[in-house]
Amino acid sequence: MKSRSSVRNCTKRKAVTTDDGVPLKRQREVDQEGSVQYVHRLLRDVQNDAGHPISSAMSTYGHSSILQLPFQPGILTQDTIHRHYESLPWNTTYPVPVVVHCSTTGNSDRKKAVEPMLSLVKAKKKHLTTLAYMKLLYARKKTIYRKACKAFAGRLYPNMVYKVAEEMERDPDRWFRETYGYDYYFTGGSLAVVDREQARCIINLVGQEMNVIEVVRFELDGNCAKIDSSNLKRIELDEEDGPVFEICCLDVDNESCDTAFNGLRIALRRKRKIELLCGDGEIDCSNMETLSSDIPFISCCFLRGSSSNSLICTSDLGKCLKIWDYDKREIVHELQLNKRGETDDCWTCVRSFGKNHIICLDRSSVKLFKTKANLTLVHGTTLSTWLWACEKASCLEIDAENKLLFVGTTHKLLVLKQVEQEAKPPEFQQIMTFTHNLKYFPTMIRFASNSNQNFFVWISSHLPGDTTICNFSKVPPKRYATVNLPRKPWTIQEAFHLARRKGKCIFPAANLKQRVQLFHSGLAILVDRERFHLFLQNSCGDVFYQQVIPASDSTNSEEIPAIYHSLMLKLNHKSSFVPKATDFKNLRGFKKILTCTKLNPPIGPEPLDTPFHRRPRWKQTVEELHQYKDILAQDMLQIWGFRPDVTREAERRRLSTEEPMDVTDRISHWLDTTAADEVTFVRNQNLTALPVESEVIPIESDNEEVLHSVVEVGEDIKPLPDEEAPELDVVFVRTAIMSEALASSVRKSAVKPARKKYVKGF
Repeated sequence: MKSRSSVRNCTKRKAVTTDDGVPLKRQREVDQEGSVQYVHRLLRDVQNDAGHPISSAMSTYGHSSILQLPFQPGILTQDTIHRHYESLPWNTTYPVPVVVHCSTTGNSDRKKAVEPMLSLVKAKKKHLTTLAYMKLLYARKKTIYRKACKAFAGRLYPNMVYKVAEEMERDPDRWFRETYGYDYYFTGGSLAVVDREQARCIINLVGQEMNVIEVVRFELDGNCAKIDSSNLKRIELDEEDGPVFEICCLDVDNESCDTAFNGLRIALRRKRKIELLCGDGEIDCSNMETLSSDIPFISCCFLRGSSSNSLICTSDLGKCLKIWDYDKREIVHELQLNKRGETDDCWTCVRSFGKNHIICLDRSSVKLFKTKANLTLVHGTTLSTWLWACEKASCLEIDAENKLLFVGTTHKLLVLKQVEQEAKPPEFQQIMTFTHNLKYFPTMIRFASNSNQNFFVWISSHLPGDTTICNFSKVPPKRYATVNLPRKPWTIQEAFHLARRKGKCIFPAANLKQRVQLFHSGLAILVDRERFHLFLQNSCGDVFYQQVIPASDSTNSEEIPAIYHSLMLKLNHKSSFVPKATDFKNLRGFKKILTCTKLNPPIGPEPLDTPFHRRPRWKQTVEELHQYKDILAQDMLQIWGFRPDVTREAERRRLSTEEPMDVTDRISHWLDTTAADEVTFVRNQNLTALPVESEVIPIESDNEEVLHSVVEVGEDIKPLPDEEAPELDVVFVRTAIMSEALASSVRKSAVKPARKKYVKGF
């Protein structure tokens, strides 16, 4: 087996270099000179692996670090490669809501429901998991079932077989394959913007089930779009065939247009129906026509430039192309495409490409068909030359005027162009490749160009805030180039967080945060006065507007907080109280926060004690503190300068028998017991009490500490005889008092340290 390094050396193409190590262009034919691009020696390996991926490169490099620079063959040269790319000359404004639905049934509860873009994916995944588990249980007991049913072959089956059959009948959609993890029924988007001389209108979806069509007029006034709610029209469709997945429009040139909708054709693609709205006068349900099919539709488009304006092309999950005449409600042409096996999900996308031509895109190839006499294949190109092995195509958009194709894949945006050849059929060549860095499969592409041949391609997935704009321009003589990387425009979520940072939209009970995090369901680009206007729709039916402006202009970020705060008030008009931030003060440091009088007003004097006032537990008097029988309580109180009201000797520590005695305690205990054993009382009836003046007896001793100590006379000391009594009694009293005083003085010096001097801050 070859090692990894040997495989890489065998498969990677080596660049031809000079003696100095400078790469040279390969010698190619003259007809292929247009697709040659000079690559710097530091980018040679990355460029080759990105354009023609190999197994070693796919395992070495990550997708996020491969080919971030747009690939544009024939544009970069050795002289211009270092100064070709520039900073972006344009920017986008923050999106603002222009169409908001507050009273539509179900919109307020959308945050609790499952997104329609994910409902089918979750249901299908749950069904497949349950079915696989049931089959696994049946496989474990297959032998037992066979033996039990052997005598009743063909007439009796185990219950597990019936349960598996019932689960297979619960399949939410037998045509849908949960292979890539997204609902490809929504390919194309359900938002359309019609730009006519009479009026401009927005066609969008409304409702929980996404089956209500709304047509509203608008006008562009400076940096904002004004909606004319008085001319709003709404068409409700039946709920049997599910939501509207795609909206296509065709503006028929009619000189006798006396209304804004005259000559306008609108196609609404649903699962098994295509609803056609013909604006002959006014858009109404009475002008609706229906095309039905047993196999679900996956894409549709009007045939532009044909002799008849009533032709529409469709593709279904049976991989069958059909051309319909909706005036006659019949199929004109039909063509069955080849399936690539059982793993093929039969996804296709069709778009009109000039006069009498259509483009059909599947997961791995793009094909050109001719529709003049019959559906005939003209040319087909596989996408594996320009893609990684893990990439699949997911959306398509056409620029028929310039013969450009915009193909959205898992990681890239391919820009292809049809090139005419002499005595050969036309072919598609790669003129540019962008890395869009989206988090999900792209499902919607919109493009627009102005008179300066500046192209803006807007690509988006279903995830909120997951959009990217790619910009390029036309370079003489007939080439296209870009000088900047793809840019992510300002999103709705970023505008909402900007309002929160400014003190707006802080109502906790508002559902604005969940409202701005809904999935994308449609895109649209409009060009007016050399300016590009962007429209974005979420799954709830709200439409947001933003504009492409020069990089030097302001993004109007000061007005965004007020706009989103008014949106929050509009969505929560039933709420009685909405908090509002009125004052802010920038505080630096923890000390300033504590001393700020605006945030923390000064506390007034405490009121007098009342029967209703409860004293805090930490406020206690000295007498209450002395009630605690803690060993260290008295020592701690002496450190802080507290003294008891009555001077008395501290209680001796009562040591248990299990606890070892200290040396000083042993000495004092020995002195007490010795004195009690050696001395006896001599009682005389004529004894008189010893006169005690203040119940305190001074003791004469050589020990200075004992001399200065004061001992209290308790009840245990008996009254002494008169002056003529024997000296023995006096000796006993003095000896006992001296031993007790000596023991107490030793214990105090051992347990309690000397009083410390008070230090400020202790």
